[in-house]
Amino acid sequence: LSNEDPSRVITRAEGENVTLKCRADARPPVTSFSWYKNVELTAPNTEAKATEVSFRLMANQWSEWLYRVPNMRMSGENGETLYLTQLERESAGSYACAASNTEGETRSSSLTLKIQCK
Repeated sequence: LSNEDPSRVITRAEGENVTLKCRADARPPVTSFSWYKNVELTAPNTEAKATEVSFRLMANQWSEWLYRVPNMRMSGENGETLYLTQLERESAGSYACAASNTEGETRSSSLTLKIQCK
């Protein structure tokens, strides 16, 4: 999960937008990316633990939404980019991504999105 800030924290004001990108170098190639919010991704091949508010966004092989979440959009060939628009207090949280191919899934470490309220 890419972020310019090595602290793994992004701070934005309410109403702003943020773009998160997931990158993976895999053989065989990545077939899809999933996005997680407020889900504790411990070790690979273990169940994710959901906190109070959590979701998983994923695209299928035709890049269609399997879930729709307001003010969020996935794009890219396999859903590797997550756009969060018109950020609200509820947008704050811990974000992570996972890359999948025919061999399995690899999960990123999370980054924290903080929202400065107006």
